[in-house]
Amino acid sequence: AVIVGNGVNSTSTKAVLYIFLLNTDGSIASVKKLDTGVAGDNGLFAPTGFDADNNGTIDYIYAGDLKGNVWKFDVSAATDTSWAIANSGSPMFVAKDAANNPQPITAPMSVAINTVTGDTHVGKRYVFFGTGSYFRTGDPADTSVQTWYGLIDEGSTIASRTDLKQRTFLGTGTFDGKPVRTFSVPVSGDMVGKKGWYID
Repeated sequence: AVIVGNGVNSTSTKAVLYIFLLNTDGSIASVKKLDTGVAGDNGLFAPTGFDADNNGTIDYIYAGDLKGNVWKFDVSAATDTSWAIANSGSPMFVAKDAANNPQPITAPMSVAINTVTGDTHVGKRYVFFGTGSYFRTGDPADTSVQTWYGLIDEGSTIASRTDLKQRTFLGTGTFDGKPVRTFSVPVSGDMVGKKGWYID
């Protein structure tokens, strides 16, 4: 299969995931369309697949849109008629800055399992992504705050950034002639009850 987001400037202006199921000769056997229904100068960007049961097939697909929505698509079923948007069709999370402005997501996400022994969330699946865009004429002059997120996917939605632990930059400087930034140091137990973290 070939999995793509519809991108921007579609006629419907919605965020839509397309899965092209292919024959062995490469021709298209069928097309599965998973429409988020969220329109208004919107579009779905590069999707990331994840094999949750390690059997060699994709079970979940994660992708973001221009409205800051983090979408999780459940394609774990054996038949495509059962494939759907997870969380009953709601976004897993909506990225917004401290002033409640939606943050566009235009880059692929990364997915990994926390393997740190003794950690509060060991064994849990994290979804990592940054916000921002750089394809519209006004983007180079846009200095709005953007954010890097690490969300824990426990099979439900995350209401807002108040459910996340805020991390910060402590300082900036130069090392070996290159600009560097230092991060706040985590404290033991500071992720208890949290559903991930963010850093502006």
